Amino acid sequence: MFETKRKGVFRENFCNRIFLFSFIFLLTLTSIQCTKIKTDPQEFPEMKFNVDENLLGKEITNHEFGFTFKAPVSWKETKEIELQDITNKLTKVLSGKKNFSVKPLYIFVRNDGCVLNVAELSLQQVSNDFDDNIKLYEDIFLANHDSLNIKKAKYSKNGLRIAQYLLQDNRIDFRLLFQDKKKNLIQFDYISERKNYLNEIKAIESSIGSINLL
Repeated sequence: MFETKRKGVFRENFCNRIFLFSFIFLLTLTSIQCTKIKTDPQEFPEMKFNVDENLLGKEITNHEFGFTFKAPVSWKETKEIELQDITNKLTKVLSGKKNFSVKPLYIFVRNDGCVLNVAELSLQQVSNDFDDNIKLYEDIFLANHDSLNIKKAKYSKNGLRIAQYLLQDNRIDFRLLFQDKKKNLIQFDYISERKNYLNEIKAIESSIGSINLL
């Protein structure tokens, strides 16, 4: 029993460390010159994804924000108590930030550093117009980190408009931003170590292809 409890504590601490490290990594992107961002000139073209159901876990449905998705099958969801603990720590990390707030909704992790963060993002001057929110988002988050190579694309998936940012450093982050039907901003971050990226790309693509609005 002691050994089981110790393993549980280790896993909880590991999950907390992985998420907080990943989120702090994301927070370092708080002021980049847009010359580093490569933009697809076509506005929201329809995109098709190759979805391999064998690489995905069970479908998750969020009724509050009205979307569904499936995480990569080997990325395990954190327990509710762990999610609340992370939320509390995140609140302290962001205590000095007044122009945005983040509410974690789901966190999936794997022991090799792969992380899927799903969160509601609130901007101080949020607009009902998605293009306005993208611009505001980039002004807040994508500024002041010249070491990162950031590629940006916009596309639609079954009518869902998505802004995607590929952030590359020692870690690779596929970051997606979209609005639900109530104009809330939802952010997905698929993060992996660079050395694991090629092994995970099909699972990540399948997971992105599973995202849909209700």
